[in-house]
Amino acid sequence: MSEEEQYQLELECYFRKLSADRWAAGWLTELEFFTWEEMLGIGSGSFEDYELNHLCELSRYAGGWFYYNMEKGATFISMPAWLDKYREWKSAR
Repeated sequence: MSEEEQYQLELECYFRKLSADRWAAGWLTELEFFTWEEMLGIGSGSFEDYELNHLCELSRYAGGWFYYNMEKGATFISMPAWLDKYREWKSAR
């Protein structure tokens, strides 16, 4: 496993931990979008700064972000692909 893949695995595990700790859910619906908005400073304030810093660091080293695909489960995508997905989600709200 490459170093980047290791960070991807750690990022997915951290998403699941945050979801379980806050909402007793393996992956809260739209978790990936809520956490992203928290990192942008436009969320509801559900996370501590150290948690957001850790997400940011893992994402940077992993080279992307996770989203939940109903058919495949948690799915890693590159940062440019994630930004496109986030913009689509935001415009549909």
